[in-house]
Amino acid sequence: MSGYGKWLGGGLGWLVGGPIGGILGFVAGNVLNDEPEAEAATQSSKVSELESCLMVIASHVIHADRKVSLREIDTVRSFFLNASGERGIEDKMSVMNHCLNHQYELEKACGYIRIYQNETIAKSAADV
Repeated sequence: MSGYGKWLGGGLGWLVGGPIGGILGFVAGNVLNDEPEAEAATQSSKVSELESCLMVIASHVIHADRKVSLREIDTVRSFFLNASGERGIEDKMSVMNHCLNHQYELEKACGYIRIYQNETIAKSAADV
């Protein structure tokens, strides 16, 4: 099944979680193809759903002028380096590259962030 894991993961992710699930499934399938099983479990969790949504939005912003520049991609990379450090940055940039090469629904990505934000606000209100 060499080479098909990422597409299988992407397809299953799409069925379960829509476009964002497809991205996460694609990344998880790619990681499972490339690495031993023990390392795959830790590698697949390096890109969260929130980060994937942010990358979808960033890819739409980058494509707004119909040109992709290295400076814009470096800005996204710097953001993720500042937000989460070196851990998993290559996986995140792989997802970003995937988002730049495919069109995903901006409204769905924003909807996921809206849901995530509401859950975070509810949790922090409950802690007070």
